[in-house]
Amino acid sequence: MKKLYLHIILTILLLPYIVGFTPYPFTLVPHDAHGWYQRIETVLPYGGLATDLYAPFSVADFTATNGQVLYSTRGVQSGSLTVVDTSTGTGKVVGKELEITGTGGWNTTGAYKTVGVTKALGKAFFSINTYSTRDLKVGWNEGAAITDANSVGFNLTAGADIVMPITDSLTSTTAVSLNTLSVGTDYKLLTLAGGFDTNQIPFKTGDTIGDFLYGWHYFIKGGPFTTWTQLWTTNVNNDSPMYPYLQVHTATATLFDDLLVPTLPLNVDTMFQPLFLDTFNTGTGSLDARQSSIDVDSSGNGWTQRVGDADWRIDTATAELGVAGTNPVKNADYRHAYVDVGVSDFIFTADVRFDSTIRGANGLIFRGSAATGNGENQWIYWFDYNGQEILYQVEDGSPTVRDTAAHGAVNQTVYKITAIANGTTIRIYRDGALKLEYTSATFNQTATQMGIRADGRQLTDKAFDNVTIFPTTDSDWDAEISAKTGNVY
Repeated sequence: MKKLYLHIILTILLLPYIVGFTPYPFTLVPHDAHGWYQRIETVLPYGGLATDLYAPFSVADFTATNGQVLYSTRGVQSGSLTVVDTSTGTGKVVGKELEITGTGGWNTTGAYKTVGVTKALGKAFFSINTYSTRDLKVGWNEGAAITDANSVGFNLTAGADIVMPITDSLTSTTAVSLNTLSVGTDYKLLTLAGGFDTNQIPFKTGDTIGDFLYGWHYFIKGGPFTTWTQLWTTNVNNDSPMYPYLQVHTATATLFDDLLVPTLPLNVDTMFQPLFLDTFNTGTGSLDARQSSIDVDSSGNGWTQRVGDADWRIDTATAELGVAGTNPVKNADYRHAYVDVGVSDFIFTADVRFDSTIRGANGLIFRGSAATGNGENQWIYWFDYNGQEILYQVEDGSPTVRDTAAHGAVNQTVYKITAIANGTTIRIYRDGALKLEYTSATFNQTATQMGIRADGRQLTDKAFDNVTIFPTTDSDWDAEISAKTGNVY
């Protein structure tokens, strides 16, 4: 009787598989050299299935045609990928990886997820991409397609060793060097949704998650990037749903693997918390009149001013040089205020007002030390009244120009300046466009002071706002990503 009972229970449990019905998404992986396969369910520590989309492509090789859908039996664990081939390119599963070969321009060969993903703060799309000699794009689209018109993600530029994070309508001219990329090496890419509100202010602990659905964060791991490294942030786009997609340009095959959208979002406090944030929304008063509910300083320290409290004030929710409500007092020196964020590799953004008045110059300082007196050592971005943007290396008070460009800025216009430092490379962007670059920045490479700077030798206002500093690497990111992907990434 016991044996009969056991047989009945086993029959009930196995019946779905006997008749070909799979109650859960699954992946087939080789069991042994004889070609047997075992069924595994990728289960995360929190008990849920791993993914909305997970493609190890571990089944038999095959070639897809235009419009053909890759279902779970072809390597997609949930939902489906539709192959697009409007030229003579191909989509194949080869050696347990997805191979895309494009023979035309953009939007001719690739694949996309047919079911949209609801955008949420911390929603992530991972992919493994084997670097080849062709351009590829991988990320999210606003519709079920591979068209570039409304996409966000990575444009991995072959031959130039550059990733160009792309935004809606491909308006971004951002270029982020990845050192020397190696053909045949796997690079893991992550496009992380949200993190900014409608005022372009980043999320911090305690904020309402639903208010921060704008923007994207871009990460890479592989090659010289031994841990997850943040390359760029942008505050545009809050469309929902979004559709994972990928495509390849021209005729060389490119391999993709382990396409992954975790069911649960990545922890927002871990992945989005800035090192420092000051919106200067305390009204009027001292630069140090901070409100913990508005401003964040993970070091616990506020601003340090080079010359006393009389120099920097908050006026109409901006940081300005001079007494609140008045023009600054004319003096014969520069003024700066800084915070020590404890890291020397960073993404540092600030809204900076350009002033074309004689001696009108605003800027940012970073990788600073000895920030008082003539012995200051730091790097300076200078938004100069004479029409130049300048990157200075300041050693013992003596400046050396490392890069310069004409800026063509409009007087009293506010621009978003972004400084990114990674190792020996420093890049300056204005409204997302790369303006200045220096790749041999070994001076003060480990210094951690960062802040704002102005010329005190004239009487017009200096204005700064929304100072935000993110790290480029964090060990907690790796731990969180491993946990939420079942150690796949």
